[in-house]
Amino acid sequence: MSIQDTYTYNYAHTHLDQLCDQVLDNQEVVVINYSSKGKVALIPASELESLRETVYLLGSANNATRLFAALEKANSNTLKPQTISELREELGFYD
Repeated sequence: MSIQDTYTYNYAHTHLDQLCDQVLDNQEVVVINYSSKGKVALIPASELESLRETVYLLGSANNATRLFAALEKANSNTLKPQTISELREELGFYD
């Protein structure tokens, strides 16, 4: 997801429906210059939820370490494919 366009507050106020469609249709971020207070961004709610979940998961140092280790292991291409039964057994779920 990238920031595609920046708009003035007046433009955004007049064209809010079009900007919302643009954000949802293209899964992009639209930035609005909101006076001297700063800028605000329109993003798809699903993207916001994903970002919040990522922050939560990485918020614990132990959890972040485990996640990054798992990612490194997955990217190493040394894992052999498993059946669902093998995976369930490895995780302690027995039929």
